[in-house]
Amino acid sequence: MKSTLLFLIALPFFGLAQNTETDSLSFGKDIVVESNSIIFGEMYVGVGGSNNLTTAIGVNLNFQFNKDDLLTARFSSAYGAKTSYLLLFPYSLLLLRRSETVLEYGVLYGKRYVFKSSSFSFSGGIAYYNRDFYQKREGGYTFEHENYFGFPFELNYKLFKGRKKRFRAYYGLIPVGKEKVAFGRSIGFKLYGDISRNSHFGFGITYGFGTHKDYSRENP
Repeated sequence: MKSTLLFLIALPFFGLAQNTETDSLSFGKDIVVESNSIIFGEMYVGVGGSNNLTTAIGVNLNFQFNKDDLLTARFSSAYGAKTSYLLLFPYSLLLLRRSETVLEYGVLYGKRYVFKSSSFSFSGGIAYYNRDFYQKREGGYTFEHENYFGFPFELNYKLFKGRKKRFRAYYGLIPVGKEKVAFGRSIGFKLYGDISRNSHFGFGITYGFGTHKDYSRENP
């Protein structure tokens, strides 16, 4: 089920990567390397903190243009939990109680620097948040909702293939097609967060698909 879902997510990017290779650069007399657009999507899972311990699941769609400008659309869902301890003499048991859910819809702009098979980027922008949470009042807790704007940010480091290769599905085991393509997978790390009335930050692991650099700049 997981492999099928990842393949379905990757399929639109695979078609885009194939269709956007328009220009070309020559290396020598017979070797021609086609250029490609830099567009990739990613999923991430992270752990962080604000007033509570939070876990987050997010999706990014990224487009790099000009030389190093990066435009990102980000959606994430964060879940907060308060901690408490249950004493069971002579031990204590850590308990987590869900206390909030925060949905984020953001657009970010930043810079991305590409190396042979890795990249580093940083971005900031604006986002809209929906927050559902439990608030302690007299007589107990009440369930409340609020909407607000904030300023999201993130730093990313990614690893991906250094040269064009045949795409391989199912965790790189099965080759797809006969041509070497720019489309491929990536894995990396993300430091993320936002500045708002409910500021938070976190650290996560990313996994993505797309075209992560212009392969016409690499001598095959």
